[in-house]
Amino acid sequence: LSVVSDKIGPVEENNFYGDFSYTLNLGGEHRLAFGLKAGLTMHKIDFNTIYPTLPDINDGVFGASNPSATFLNVGTGMFYYTQKYYVAFSMPNMLKTKYLDFDGRKYGSEELHYFLTGGYVFDINENVKFKPFAMIKSSLHSPTSLDLSTNFMLYDKLELGATYRLQDSFGAMINYAITPTLRVGYAYDHIVTDLKVT
Repeated sequence: LSVVSDKIGPVEENNFYGDFSYTLNLGGEHRLAFGLKAGLTMHKIDFNTIYPTLPDINDGVFGASNPSATFLNVGTGMFYYTQKYYVAFSMPNMLKTKYLDFDGRKYGSEELHYFLTGGYVFDINENVKFKPFAMIKSSLHSPTSLDLSTNFMLYDKLELGATYRLQDSFGAMINYAITPTLRVGYAYDHIVTDLKVT
């Protein structure tokens, strides 16, 4: 189960989702997992918070009452894995939604995104593992994005890594296994495109 609350400027969004998984044993160490995601997104906009800065206060979009809507969405994916490698494909949002549609003009919407990921674990020696990873993200109306990541795991406890998103950002991460089932980590991402905050 996941509950995510996000607010940026006049836009507030609350998400309530459940994720379900079923795994098939294909023999030996081979596994194939199927996933299903379903839930609600509650979206609302408060134009009053930006009223003094609106470029055209007579624009019908902003003159209307503050929009508020709830959207249903579902997602699915497959994950094939062994002890050494994995490949996965997913579509987190399968239903297209429009957050604000006024007189034929669309202001924000959910598009269908496709994710293809894969990774491998190389045993450098008995204490060091090298784990490269790649992810391709695509949408029908957006450019394809490529993420590359590499991690080193030391003594099955400490993990150090770096990430790069083609022509967009780079970052670093560290995490530590407190117990075999609990890890604590930190990740930092630096954006190099015009989306960065100046």
